[in-house]
Amino acid sequence: MKFRTADNIAQKSKPATPTFDLNPKVDSDAFWDGSDDGDGDREALLTSLETGAGLVMSADPEPDVAAYPAYPPRTEAFAELRRLLRMALPLLGVNALYSSQGIISMAFLGHLGRKELAGGALAISLGNICGDSIVIGMGIGLDPIMGQAFGAKQYHIVGHALQRGWAVLLTLSLPILVLWLNTEWILTSIGQHKDIAHQAGMYIRYLIPGLLVLCLRFPLRLFMKAQGSTFPVFICQLIPFLFFIPLCLLFVFVFRWGAFGIPLAQFVMSLCTLVMMATYICLSGLYKKTWDGFSFKIAFSNWGPFLRLGFPSMLSLCLEWWSFEILMLAAGLLPNPELAVSAMAVCFNISSVCFMVPVSLMNAVATRVSNELGAARPAAARLAAHVAMACAVCASVVFTSGLIGLRNKVPLLFSTDPGFVTLIAGLVPYFAVSQFLDMLQGPLGGVMRGVARPGVTATINMIAYYGVGLPSALLFAFYFRAGLKGMWMGQGAAQAFQTLLVLIFVLRTDWVKETKRARDTVAESSKVVVVKEKGFDVDEEKGLLGQEKK
Repeated sequence: MKFRTADNIAQKSKPATPTFDLNPKVDSDAFWDGSDDGDGDREALLTSLETGAGLVMSADPEPDVAAYPAYPPRTEAFAELRRLLRMALPLLGVNALYSSQGIISMAFLGHLGRKELAGGALAISLGNICGDSIVIGMGIGLDPIMGQAFGAKQYHIVGHALQRGWAVLLTLSLPILVLWLNTEWILTSIGQHKDIAHQAGMYIRYLIPGLLVLCLRFPLRLFMKAQGSTFPVFICQLIPFLFFIPLCLLFVFVFRWGAFGIPLAQFVMSLCTLVMMATYICLSGLYKKTWDGFSFKIAFSNWGPFLRLGFPSMLSLCLEWWSFEILMLAAGLLPNPELAVSAMAVCFNISSVCFMVPVSLMNAVATRVSNELGAARPAAARLAAHVAMACAVCASVVFTSGLIGLRNKVPLLFSTDPGFVTLIAGLVPYFAVSQFLDMLQGPLGGVMRGVARPGVTATINMIAYYGVGLPSALLFAFYFRAGLKGMWMGQGAAQAFQTLLVLIFVLRTDWVKETKRARDTVAESSKVVVVKEKGFDVDEEKGLLGQEKK
């Protein structure tokens, strides 16, 4: 029996270029030529490696860039729309539950007193900036690796990426924990009120268990999403959420744990979600193709591909989140700072609610694009991107029209003070333009994630928010004395610049080239240290290398 390795594959003559359609048959050809030399040991070894130790993808024929249609049939577009919505709608539910959890937490803090609210809100804000945004941003680097590997039918790489994700995020959490444990000292050192600093420092310590669970839960969620299982993710999030308010009541008032009972209730809910997701994966058999057992050697090796995608993804997310926090701090320097900060906080809350739709589309299209690129279907990947953009336009028009039409009603959800309602109503037209652009940008960012271009996204965000947005916002707000309206004008300028650059990049994407990049990403992500087994050298990238020389 002759065995094909990565080296002798490359030496074969180049096959004829095939035509590319939207759903070509994927060749899953094995790594031998069909002859049999009777070597039973090699046959048994190959059988044992089929689900785990990485037979490399065969070199796919070069796709013909002119062969796939510029405009796919309408039926294909509607079919893609159904696939996209089947993934996005459950994710919308997950995002809604996550946002509701934050609102409920703030409501409980508000009923406990001003000190509890101020300290808890400050701790939650710091936890988001210096914790969740870093872990989630780094974890996003797993998205294209898992999606492209699953599309390429290199299923074992999905499980290996999950293990590496756990290892990297837990390692990353260690310096975050050191920072959180010293929060009170840091806040006091920069001049924060002693009582508020103490309350925030104590509160953030109770957020630590939830952060550790997030390091395990978020990669597992991506693991399920890469395989198209988004509705079970929603159910696993929904059931524990139903007990969140009773748990808060129990911990805060019955057990008399006060404000610190709220993060403990969040931890219990997050832990239950993690357990339910793991249980579903085991009972449904979702792991059978993609999980070949935990290995410390795999988990703590070959971090390079993940870090190269994860670090710019983290930077991109943090740059965007931090720009909003800077604007919040700047609002406190305006005349009547209490009213200005409250109005800015309300606008940010409305923004987070509206953004749940595009962020769900963003996550869905990231998986769709990465799956299709991994399966060597550039036309289908491009179609998924274009359908997502069309959905983004529709959602942006609907939500922006609703905001403007209800500009005098929406503020009443937060306050009945006439001055406050008038201020928010006057901000809505400026805020709505910014929101329209932000909702367009969300799914475009998902396409960028699917093609594994986080570095480009981070660069665009850096220029848009810190080269255009923040300088413009501060200039309009303070120099031209436009106040909060000026801040939203600057934010709108940043998002217009960001959306334009990302749109140009997506429209100019060479999908055949991205298919080849996806193949390289999957191959690179499969590398591990060479191991010895049954007298043969085995490498996850090249498969069976040959008998060990003695």
